Amino acid sequence: MKFVIVGAGTAASISCSILLYKFPQAEVFCYHDSTKPTIQVGESSTPFLAEMLFHTLGVSAFELHKFKGTVKYGLRFDNWSKEPFYHPFANVLGIHFDSSLFSNFVIEELIKKHKKRFKLVDKHVENLDSLDADYIVDCRGFPELNDDYQLTDIQTVNSVLLKVHNKYYDEQYTNHHAHENGWMFGIPLTHRKTFGYLYNSDVTSLEDAKTDFNNLVEGDITRELSWQSYYKKEALTGRVLVNGNRSVFIEPLQAMSLHFYMENINNLGNQILHKTFRNEQGFNKHFSNRVQEMLDVLSFHYYHNNGPYKNSKFWASTKSKCAARSRKVKRWMQSPTSPTYSMFVKRDAEYIYNGMNS
Repeated sequence: MKFVIVGAGTAASISCSILLYKFPQAEVFCYHDSTKPTIQVGESSTPFLAEMLFHTLGVSAFELHKFKGTVKYGLRFDNWSKEPFYHPFANVLGIHFDSSLFSNFVIEELIKKHKKRFKLVDKHVENLDSLDADYIVDCRGFPELNDDYQLTDIQTVNSVLLKVHNKYYDEQYTNHHAHENGWMFGIPLTHRKTFGYLYNSDVTSLEDAKTDFNNLVEGDITRELSWQSYYKKEALTGRVLVNGNRSVFIEPLQAMSLHFYMENINNLGNQILHKTFRNEQGFNKHFSNRVQEMLDVLSFHYYHNNGPYKNSKFWASTKSKCAARSRKVKRWMQSPTSPTYSMFVKRDAEYIYNGMNS
């Protein structure tokens, strides 16, 4: 069997690693265009990534320095309640990583481990139909949002301002700091910490966002990004699976999108090996259902924010939009069936609910 992955960013490198692991006789080709820079976003993760690295490549926490990575034992929430609280990972760990180094590290390890089965090819791909492969995984980054895509019914934050402190912070968690106009992440690596001020540009002006960000964190703003949240209506079409930002993009709360990309490629492998979803239609239905669950979990966080800014213009309007989806997660918490909801087990939801209502 032959797989072709198009792209060389985080989602592409993860897709290569998982497919080589699940199909020990298969060939995997990674086509990438070296003239096209990868989108360096998403540097935090759930424990799924650390588990994947260990099982597919034998990479342990002792090797995180190779991509400037740090251990992540959970998340810290500030201003989401009366007091700061933590959402710890139970007996597992996540990682933070430098996205500019991570995918190169994974691909180099794959080349060493699978010399005969894995090939990295510098090639621009425009037409997927021209590729010789049994299955193709399209990880070419942000798509043109045409009729093949659906915007999500809730658009929480849609813009981010970034600052970087080039020094080490002794923190083993991702910061989630709520502010008047949204929230701010803090991701510590071995050589820097990145702060991302997230806001909704339909509610808060760029000037007001910059002013508030400068009051919260010192330093110059290094980057500005905006987006819409979306997902592909049909992730699997014939022999082609879209993955990474090509498949779905949701804001960075809890690193849900990256977790979803790993689950998506794992599901393709299970579909080929075991017909887990019976057919293409079943696969796409599961994909869409998981997107909706991810949006429910996102809404659960927003709706239950009980911090000092809960009545600000942004938070009041967003909490109202998230109410119905949040209730679905609350009903699941009270149900004796279904141990998981999106990436959450009930213990995760209880940490968030109890932390915000303490």
